[in-house]
Amino acid sequence: MAGMYIGIAVKVEVIMRSVFTALLSLTLTCAVSGFALAQGVPIKPVVAAYGAGSHGFDATIAMQQQCVGKTGSCEFSCSNETMGGDPAKGLSKECRVAWKCGQKLFFDEFPESSAKQTLTCE
Repeated sequence: MAGMYIGIAVKVEVIMRSVFTALLSLTLTCAVSGFALAQGVPIKPVVAAYGAGSHGFDATIAMQQQCVGKTGSCEFSCSNETMGGDPAKGLSKECRVAWKCGQKLFFDEFPESSAKQTLTCE
């Protein structure tokens, strides 16, 4: 009877090693291909707002124009000049952006700045 348990335990261990090896291989493959995909996937802002509090406007087209033809990432500027005007004179503003990379949707907020900021697919 003890021999039967040892045989079963050995079979279970072999199966577990095989499953672990397969999962590890799949995980590494997905991680590597995910990185490659992020680099080559078009980045597309789907909605953007610019302003401060209730003083703001839709800046989607302005954001899309800054990211035309970009893949993997997009450098942009969140300022009165690039977003199309000053919706809240004298107040600090921000850009709120939702963007897609393939089927993945991302969202973030960026402070007003003439310095370049980055949307990324990672």
